[in-house]
Amino acid sequence: MHMAKFFEKPKHRVFNMKPTFWDPDKEEREEREKRAKAKLGLKDDDDRFIPNVKGKFTSEMHDRFGMQQAARRKSTVRLFFILIILLLAAYYIVFKYVDIF
Repeated sequence: MHMAKFFEKPKHRVFNMKPTFWDPDKEEREEREKRAKAKLGLKDDDDRFIPNVKGKFTSEMHDRFGMQQAARRKSTVRLFFILIILLLAAYYIVFKYVDIF
């Protein structure tokens, strides 16, 4: 167990989705080029990248869920150790001063 990170608070969560820029003029120009190439009979070997937004979102959520579980586990362990320390302190106080009562 890492004692140095025992009292470290979990970091805040950040939404890390980068927005993509949409250019309607560029899209229209590419569509015209595609139609012109189809009319002329030219083959279009240009495979464009189609982003996998759903897959990225799902994998990001799985990563965040793992981080949440790790933070919850750290919190539980910390609470357990604090409870043990308090119980030992109470036990020491009760049996040290039992002759007073």
